[in-house]
Amino acid sequence: MESLVAVSIECIDLRRHRGQHPRIGAVDVVPFVPLGDTSMAECVALARAFAAEIAERHRLPVFLYGEAALRSERRVLAAVRKPRLEGLATAMAAPGGAPDFGPSQPHPTAGATAVGARPFLIAYNIQFDSTDIAVARRVAARVRERDGGLPAVQALGLELASRGGVQ
Repeated sequence: MESLVAVSIECIDLRRHRGQHPRIGAVDVVPFVPLGDTSMAECVALARAFAAEIAERHRLPVFLYGEAALRSERRVLAAVRKPRLEGLATAMAAPGGAPDFGPSQPHPTAGATAVGARPFLIAYNIQFDSTDIAVARRVAARVRERDGGLPAVQALGLELASRGGVQ
């Protein structure tokens, strides 16, 4: 997996990237998920060791999330991604904003990375037959857990200009 990080940093320049989905880096998220007989504790240890390694090797800021988080406010991935790439430098410079590993400012072309340990997750994207972003955001707010919706559901409303619709 370390090779994936190296190639991504070499090939992806986020200064030229545009997108709707919240992200903080070229290698945005690396989750360690317990499968088979692997325990969550093993995944936490692996996540923390991997985070330290890529931070040191690539001078990349790394935030821990999920079960691997060292700070309670970083357990939820959305909280780590909240500043998005565009606000990352400001967020990192604020009190308490330093990453768990690596430099205290974003990598010049690759931003930062979130590494965590979490249970298995299913991601499901729904394309709306509409261009109204407000509709997608209202649906997302009704179904996601943090706004009183379904347990364990996370949702966003995103504009997909290239597809002429919303998700």
